[in-house]
Amino acid sequence: MLRLVRMLRRHVPPTVLAAPLVAPLAVLLVARPAGAQSRESETGRFEPVRLPRYEIGLDAGYARPRGAFAQNIRDGWGGSLHGVVYTSPGSPLGLRVDGQWIVYGNESRIYPFATYLPGGYRLRETTSNNIFALSIGPQFAINGGPFRPYVNVHGGFSYFSTSSSFDAEDVTPGYSPYVPSGDTFSDDWKLSYGGTVGVAIPLTRGNRPPMLDFGVMYSVNGRTTYLTKGDVQRDPESGAVTLNPRTSDAHYITYRLGIAVALP
Repeated sequence: MLRLVRMLRRHVPPTVLAAPLVAPLAVLLVARPAGAQSRESETGRFEPVRLPRYEIGLDAGYARPRGAFAQNIRDGWGGSLHGVVYTSPGSPLGLRVDGQWIVYGNESRIYPFATYLPGGYRLRETTSNNIFALSIGPQFAINGGPFRPYVNVHGGFSYFSTSSSFDAEDVTPGYSPYVPSGDTFSDDWKLSYGGTVGVAIPLTRGNRPPMLDFGVMYSVNGRTTYLTKGDVQRDPESGAVTLNPRTSDAHYITYRLGIAVALP
């Protein structure tokens, strides 16, 4: 845990960490006595956010590599799905599961194929660099204010993969083209751990309103072998593939924005 805190302080800009964490201060400033809150709820002017028993959320994410990983790739885009089970309705402590997908590179090339036949066509090869991650860990959220700040620590695994697929183009009508199967050029499984800070903001009134969820997630991966954009070269004549694999730590930060909803 202490190692995670030190890495967050070293790699995550203070302004980024401050954005979700400033919400607890807002809660303290605007919080009223319980009786006042109840009276205001009846008038419709203010209703505190209550933690549910179950929660699910869907986010879009922008990933920025850190350390040695940042020397090889620039950034990535993707999405994530999470679920939280709290120990009881209104409890601040829960168990969170996150599934994440990030694309950090994508390129395509076109090769003439079977041009010596009447139905000659072209093949487009699309190569994609991906990270799939699954993690689980405890989450602590602040209950009872107009915002819901939370913090999560997690452990799990990450899967780094580079693969390709083929599509036929400029096919003569009535001709059935041959399309080769794709290839997986690189894949590496790694244990990972990290932490998330965030804040959820209600979009409507009510006991279980949909929440606008903003979070910053730091993921720590050990020595990982992966490919980046331009690391896969295919000879257009022979089809032979040349790879330029890279190995480094693969830490990254994901800025996530999405919607979280409570389940009955």
